[in-house]
Amino acid sequence: MKKTLYYFVIFLTLIAVYQPVSSAKPIEKNSLTSKVISYPNTFLWKIEKHGIPTSYLVGTIHKNLEGYQLPLYFSDALSRTNTLMTEIKLEPNGQKLNKQELSIIANYIYEPDSNITLSAKLGADYFTKLEQYLTKTNPKWLQHVKPSAIYMLYLSSLPPEYSFHNGTDNLLAQKALKMKKKYLSLETIEDAFKIDLAIPEDKAIAAIKVFLDHQEDNQKQIIEAYNYYHQNQVNELLAKLDVAKQNLQYYSESDRIFWRHWYKNQILLERNKRWLPLIKQQIDQDSTLIAVGAAHLFGEGGLIEQLQESGYKVTPVMPY
Repeated sequence: MKKTLYYFVIFLTLIAVYQPVSSAKPIEKNSLTSKVISYPNTFLWKIEKHGIPTSYLVGTIHKNLEGYQLPLYFSDALSRTNTLMTEIKLEPNGQKLNKQELSIIANYIYEPDSNITLSAKLGADYFTKLEQYLTKTNPKWLQHVKPSAIYMLYLSSLPPEYSFHNGTDNLLAQKALKMKKKYLSLETIEDAFKIDLAIPEDKAIAAIKVFLDHQEDNQKQIIEAYNYYHQNQVNELLAKLDVAKQNLQYYSESDRIFWRHWYKNQILLERNKRWLPLIKQQIDQDSTLIAVGAAHLFGEGGLIEQLQESGYKVTPVMPY
């Protein structure tokens, strides 16, 4: 269970709803922002300002196939900095949680005193589908998990050969520790749970049902998004994220509005606002590689724009 909690926290950012235009098409207005934006094909950006050391901002992906290796330009950026800063503190061999942390997190996941079981909330047919999907889960234990935790923690569109252990941020953490770099985080595990499980129950239940009904389509969409990342196709990736994971076309209109707003604001923009002062404080005093989910970098309210508006020069570092 401890390892499951650890894996959940680092999966959330890439599923954000964003829709910039593909560079292969005429540039149009981003439907979720007020700006017309097309980006160079890189996930690494240099941060400079007079009187402070050079730092870097890298957009990561949280799962990868076995054997995936860090791109050379990511590794070189890490070698040129003193500190790595990720969304949460990652332990390459699994997160170490104390009893207090486990108790706090359990409150976000379980509702043991509820008289209404998960099977009653989903209905018998969908609960059976969920049991079949979660083949190793004890159904008695499953009955008291909150629908928001089921949706965000246990349902993944990627096939099992994709591993968090091989995620970009986890590989950076491994390399940083071997190089004896300083290692910091932007938020705690509790911070992440507080944000990511704050989903109304009816929305979570509807999302679980959509996931179980459209698993094959979900998987196809998210694998396409991951392939765009590996090919450094930034605009294509951001456009794909509008439908990847969520398959919003299968939702009611009110649910589509909810998920678009929730992902864009709760997962992306609100987090970016909270992170920005921490990032500025850190890079003003030390050369640092800031590694966060790729969708946090781009678009109106993205970290690239916010750092530029704060007086930093932020420029692309192209792959090599």
